[in-house]
Amino acid sequence: MKKLLLTLTLALFGLNAMMAQSSLVATLSHEGNVSLFYGYNAFVDAMAAADHGDVITLSSGLFAPTDITKAVTIRGAAAYDDVEKGVQKTELQSSSIPLYITIPEETNGHTLNMEYFYYNGTLINTSKLQNPKFLHVYIAWITPNLSGGWLNGAFFADFQGNINSATTSSLTIINSILTVNYTGTSALCNVINSIVLTPNNSSVNYMDYINFKNCIFANCKGSLRSTNICDHCVAVVENGNSDFLANIVGGTNWTVNSSNEIFSGEDFWVLNPTATQTYLGTDGTQVGIWGGAMPWQYTADNPTITKCQVAPRSTTDGKLSVEIEVSGVQ
Repeated sequence: MKKLLLTLTLALFGLNAMMAQSSLVATLSHEGNVSLFYGYNAFVDAMAAADHGDVITLSSGLFAPTDITKAVTIRGAAAYDDVEKGVQKTELQSSSIPLYITIPEETNGHTLNMEYFYYNGTLINTSKLQNPKFLHVYIAWITPNLSGGWLNGAFFADFQGNINSATTSSLTIINSILTVNYTGTSALCNVINSIVLTPNNSSVNYMDYINFKNCIFANCKGSLRSTNICDHCVAVVENGNSDFLANIVGGTNWTVNSSNEIFSGEDFWVLNPTATQTYLGTDGTQVGIWGGAMPWQYTADNPTITKCQVAPRSTTDGKLSVEIEVSGVQ
């Protein structure tokens, strides 16, 4: 990864001193034009100014949240702090009050993309979204509202959180860590190379009509319903319940009696050396989030804003110096 230092000279149009000293910045890209917003409310201001198809880029740091009202791309620096790369996460302030997706059906062909940020709250979808993408993000809960919001053809990668799906949804989830509530019968949900967290009770009826491939089921109790399909999956059974996959017919699957048999003890579900060679998926790579076509990663591989320093005052000719550190792949 390389870091680029960009020094921008901006005309001072009534920008007050508090904004000038802020290290939080959001950029809004609209039809080739870029606007800058500063401070804790920068994301709120950028969303208000955005149009369908725009790109909102957030620096590292903690931002005020806002409802998602436009079919835009929202891109932070990282969903988790990455000490090795020196990148801090982009976080939306959590609250007991949920955020809402309220995007109209007519968006001129654009859809919602959310990338590289952390939000420990609930995101309620009231919209009928076609092919939205949730990439490298942590969202505690994504759920439709009772009036019929849905995510049709949604794609999740490097996602962590809980997905409560509407029955009309057809989801693809890869290399993610999640609890999924899916009872759809019209289109199958595909979960690939993921860590699937099961609840600490005897029923897993919330998982229905899902095609699991190269996955690891953790904390297993009860039995997975026969409407599901499993192939090259591992069930980790901590309490001697070896029947979790009893209803699944066909495919190659395994059951282990303890997480110690498969995980190394490191964060983020890293397999131990024996498990990486023993439990291989349909593509020949290890099962779980570190195998497959899109292994887990912490930080963005596209240029992102990791630091912003703004001069405390303007020059004598009314201009303001802004130094922005941008991280990108070499």
